[in-house]
Amino acid sequence: MKTITAIVLACAAFFCSSAHAQFPNKTITIVMPYQPGSSTDGLVRTVAASVSAELGQPVVVDNKPGADGLIACSDVAKATPDGYRILFGTGGSLVAVPALRKVPPYDAVKDFTPIAGLADFSHFLFVNASLPAKTMAEFISYVKANPGKVNYATGNNISLLTMAYLTRDAGLDMVKVPYKGEPAALVDLLANRVQAMSATALPVPHAKSGALRALVTTLPKRIAMLPDVPTMREVGLKDIPFGGGWVAFFGPAGMPKDVVDRLSKALINANALPDVKLRMEQFGLVAAPLKPDELGAHVRAQAVVYRDAVRELNLTME
Repeated sequence: MKTITAIVLACAAFFCSSAHAQFPNKTITIVMPYQPGSSTDGLVRTVAASVSAELGQPVVVDNKPGADGLIACSDVAKATPDGYRILFGTGGSLVAVPALRKVPPYDAVKDFTPIAGLADFSHFLFVNASLPAKTMAEFISYVKANPGKVNYATGNNISLLTMAYLTRDAGLDMVKVPYKGEPAALVDLLANRVQAMSATALPVPHAKSGALRALVTTLPKRIAMLPDVPTMREVGLKDIPFGGGWVAFFGPAGMPKDVVDRLSKALINANALPDVKLRMEQFGLVAAPLKPDELGAHVRAQAVVYRDAVRELNLTME
């Protein structure tokens, strides 16, 4: 009887191993928490093409925007952990969303398998060009001279947290105007219905055209896209604890290690390709390839940073 049991277990292990060894044998889907046509969407599609070529299977992007990434993250958290449905996650969607809610919809550490880190990105403070402030010091002076008269937009939760730090640390009295996304906020910033906005690189073309000004970057170093824009420290302000943001790939909890390793290798290899590098430069991203264990450690640390930030700023939790 023991012999038969041993044979059955051995066969099961063999077939399970064989199934993993055959990965992938069908289409892989990357769930994307942002709209088609967004800057990060274009980057992910470029990465998907590279991964498809390396793994020999189609890799498609499934856009599930909304709720600061909650919809996409929840989708993948509930998916079968076989590597065929993975998440393009960000600090905002994966870590800030739970930190900003009384009842977290998921746990960034327990409910996901880290696969590969892709890049870091900055948030900038943009102002309408009609505002009489060409530097961060001039902006702070202007706002202090006009308390309650400057409106600022927040287009996502990173923007919300960034502006909360900025207004507190610089002692600014401004009016917060929340938006459901950066594109809508940008429209009003260009129209001067709001005068300032913390955002990703989306408004950069308008800064280069002169319609907007970028006054500061939240990353610890200046970036090539806007080399003349100083860092927080350079303008005499404290660094934002979470910097800008980050993007990475995750699967549901419980993925087999060999599947994770295969996906991770393909995704990190994509990071080094000229097309992907070009996309990153265009969107103001800085390559930050991380292996699964490195990404896991990063997420654990970030979960603490964001949770502490929400408490420190005394933000109202949803």
